[in-house]
Amino acid sequence: MTVRTASTPRAALAALATLLALTLAGCGDTPPAPAREPDPPPRPSLLPPRPADLNVDQAVVCELLTHDQRTQLKIDSFGAANDPKMCGWSVGSQAQSYGWNAGFDRPKRSEQAARGTGAKVVQVAGFPAVQTSSSVFDPNYGCIYIIDIAPDQDFSVAYFNDGKDIPGMTHEKACQQAAMVAELTVANLKSQAR
Repeated sequence: MTVRTASTPRAALAALATLLALTLAGCGDTPPAPAREPDPPPRPSLLPPRPADLNVDQAVVCELLTHDQRTQLKIDSFGAANDPKMCGWSVGSQAQSYGWNAGFDRPKRSEQAARGTGAKVVQVAGFPAVQTSSSVFDPNYGCIYIIDIAPDQDFSVAYFNDGKDIPGMTHEKACQQAAMVAELTVANLKSQAR
């Protein structure tokens, strides 16, 4: 076989491209990669649609209860440990110790919680929510509400009788306390988000 040299750079490039095409043409005998299994369809949501998406970028959780509301709830201390996306409100006396924690939660926690044992789908200030208990604390002395407030944002409010010192406390009574503060904070959050 006689190989001719190209007289111009353009001809050299054309010859190289032809040679490369002929070389690669012989590589077509490889079987195609097996088709990838399609992702399973997402599980249907257990939560009803939310009435609106709340923009909480500027929200400060400790400001979601007004002074009058804190007074009504007998809250004597509150704080956020330098995190504006969380807050704890507490009532501490010689006889009883209890309080609420609230904060912006990881996305889709409400959806995950709705599938948990003992979870109950409810509404808070018109928003879908899940009433549940903590796996860490005695459910008779605490309750958690996880509220779906935006596509990628949940808001949680928890009530705990830390001292287990309120006579007759039950999970249902703890959930009433959590629901009360959840309603107040989400209503105030809706006002701030406008």
